[in-house]
Amino acid sequence: MNFSRIAGLVCLVAFSASVSAWQHESYRWEMGRAEIVLSLEESRQNLDAIKAMEEWNDIQSSPFRFSWSEVPDLQPSCGIADNVNVVVMARANCDKVWSPTEYAVTLVLKSDNVVVDVDVLFNAIHAWRHYDHSWDPSYPDFKRIAMHEFGHVAGLAHTDSEIDPVAIMNEPGDTFQIQQDDQDGLAAKYPIR
Repeated sequence: MNFSRIAGLVCLVAFSASVSAWQHESYRWEMGRAEIVLSLEESRQNLDAIKAMEEWNDIQSSPFRFSWSEVPDLQPSCGIADNVNVVVMARANCDKVWSPTEYAVTLVLKSDNVVVDVDVLFNAIHAWRHYDHSWDPSYPDFKRIAMHEFGHVAGLAHTDSEIDPVAIMNEPGDTFQIQQDDQDGLAAKYPIR
């Protein structure tokens, strides 16, 4: 095989390979399952959170799954392992005042990189909406942010900003569904065996 043929094959392989931008957090769920307790203020928010977890569960390339229940009036543990992985609307980020640009935070306690406790806090100062169109930072879309935060719960980090893909794990934007890059990240973290 001559040099020009080898160079052509190398170029073909280099340009046909897909570029992934997903990043992982250092933690994982021991059994690839996250049991979440929804304790949000509005039933619409609970429904949107359930839809967001269902979208993650629909990823066929990974065995990772969410399960959930609903219990009203729970509070986040804020750094104490209470064995309740709660999702709440919070007026403060535990002991910190929310910034107006913060929408939500996922707090993870881990032991030897295995999740012990997770709390997801949504910023209660925002006028949350429910929509599937261009992002409006004045009226954040609850389901879009929930899908992003549940990606963190699963162990995904923000995407690689150098590549800047269309992904729910990117900063809030016009993406309102889980994308291929998100699916690839989850499948790499929790592969089918």
